[in-house]
Amino acid sequence: MNKLILIIVIYQLCILLYYSFEFLYKYFLVRERNLLERYGEDSYVMITGSSSGQGREFALKMAARGFNLFLIASERSRKLVNDIHAKYPSIKTILIVKDFRRAAETDFFDDIIEKIESISGNISILVNNVAHRTAWIPFHNMPRDLINDTIIVGTIVQSQLIRICIPYFLKRQSKSAIINITAQCIMPTFGFGEILSNEISVPFLSVYEAANAFGYYQANSILKEYSNNEKLDILNVMPGAVVTENTQYLNDTLFNIESEKYVDNIFRLIGNFQGNTYAHWGHAFSVFLINFAPFLKNPILYKTGYTIAKDYMNTPKKKY
Repeated sequence: MNKLILIIVIYQLCILLYYSFEFLYKYFLVRERNLLERYGEDSYVMITGSSSGQGREFALKMAARGFNLFLIASERSRKLVNDIHAKYPSIKTILIVKDFRRAAETDFFDDIIEKIESISGNISILVNNVAHRTAWIPFHNMPRDLINDTIIVGTIVQSQLIRICIPYFLKRQSKSAIINITAQCIMPTFGFGEILSNEISVPFLSVYEAANAFGYYQANSILKEYSNNEKLDILNVMPGAVVTENTQYLNDTLFNIESEKYVDNIFRLIGNFQGNTYAHWGHAFSVFLINFAPFLKNPILYKTGYTIAKDYMNTPKKKY
């Protein structure tokens, strides 16, 4: 019995050491690859939800690295296109204006496919960024349309665009990449992890959280199915608190990070890592804290969810 306990302790220590070294390398030591060389010059990066936040940062930073842009977003992205043309005149841009809440309609993706065909399928990177962040207090008063919209945007768009893009990726000579942005919804457990709940659910955001969980599992299933394909790099990003122009209420949240810095972190991981990442040391470190002090999880998540919901309900909504 004593030998068995010793083996279990050594095994857990080995796991801890392995992930500690990976943590240091991934979040502090790794350097960005030459993405244009890896994924092909004159190719397009498809980005959803580029009008603000992380989507906008992705567009600006991809343009700075020499990629053409294929943006699927709201009317508000026209300003971004003008800004990019002024700063990077050699970059070609395609903007397809979409209301993602209508993604369940049969012909929603038809013009996207037609435009991909018009550039000979020359898409090298897909960034699934769009989401419909909603929250309500109490849930039973949440408008029914808001529930439907949140589910449609958070599930159908990512699934269909991956389905559409993969055949084009597999035909390319260069590598291609899929980057899925979801959210923290599950965490690893260590030591006596079997007695801990490893889910992360934020109160007052039930539908949005469920849509993110769908995105997380769908992205992971795709990763496992295509992990042996050398042509594809797949990165599933699970952010915690990322502060954008639309989420200033997260400034007081533990381990928050500005969206520009957060996207810089993602760029360092593209092509260097496959699979799941928090993309910020603080978001990754928070799961260790939950393991060592699980009693902190629910109060922190409750406060975070309440803050988000109050802000959402009190802020005039922009046209999608």
